[in-house]
Amino acid sequence: MFVGAVTHPTQVFIKLHTEEAGSTSASDTFGFSTVAYDGRVYSQLRRFVVVKPRPKEFYCLCVGKGTMKKGVDKNAHTIIYTGDRVPPKLAGEREMRKAPLRVIPDGPEEMLDPMSRINLGKPYPVEWNNRVKPIGRLDAASRVQLMAYWRSLVNAS
Repeated sequence: MFVGAVTHPTQVFIKLHTEEAGSTSASDTFGFSTVAYDGRVYSQLRRFVVVKPRPKEFYCLCVGKGTMKKGVDKNAHTIIYTGDRVPPKLAGEREMRKAPLRVIPDGPEEMLDPMSRINLGKPYPVEWNNRVKPIGRLDAASRVQLMAYWRSLVNAS
């Protein structure tokens, strides 16, 4: 399946994502590869939410786990979840100012981890020819919230 199958903003999908590995990363763990010029990359399946479709790409926000790393701007993150209840915040996690976003999964196998957080402050371009698997969409209230967060982010920069 390709991004072309992603039809609207706020659709959630999963794809293989590769990025340069940090200098402090342990390269003997799963997901690390050596590439040209002795470069190292880390690859993993990641979830994304579409915020802006464009002719040959989509701007997406990444879903990760937690906001406990030092230096993470907790105001640029919020909880994203599946199910009927918002999962509790993590032990030691400060309150996030943005309301949680609810995903309606395409099937029972597409449930998000209760630690899932979306980074509202770092959009990723995903080109139309990338392989992706749609896994759900935001519910109506969360669609409105996410698009408001996105507009405020774009207007602030």
